[in-house]
Amino acid sequence: MTCHRCRRWRGASVVDLQRSRYLNDELDAWWTSTLTAHLVPGLTSHLGDSASLYATLTNDYGLRPTRQWTRLEFPLAPRHIAEKLDLRGRPRMVLLTGLIASQPDGPPLELTQAWLRDDLFDMVMELGQPPTGSPRWLH
Repeated sequence: MTCHRCRRWRGASVVDLQRSRYLNDELDAWWTSTLTAHLVPGLTSHLGDSASLYATLTNDYGLRPTRQWTRLEFPLAPRHIAEKLDLRGRPRMVLLTGLIASQPDGPPLELTQAWLRDDLFDMVMELGQPPTGSPRWLH
């Protein structure tokens, strides 16, 4: 975790986390998470520099984070994101945005935005279940 702050958003208290991620010692992604503050009191004291946000939410808070919505785009990186990832110019990147609930059928917990370097990731997007009778390797 690189930084955090508490603020008000649309009348609610939220906690913003910004985290960098590495793959084989190479900076590969920049994540921003906005979490509902009353569901995660004292979150930043539970997270260390390398702690898993998911493990902290499940183990320390008893939540069951459940993805409700996901959007995938391939835009040019904004300058501030390219700078955080030590990239030249504004390369095309993968932008993953998602809404996570605190439990299945629970209230919203996290809005997440991840900027992923497309030179380090192979992207596949699936929605729904593979069709009946599809090859076993698809499952």
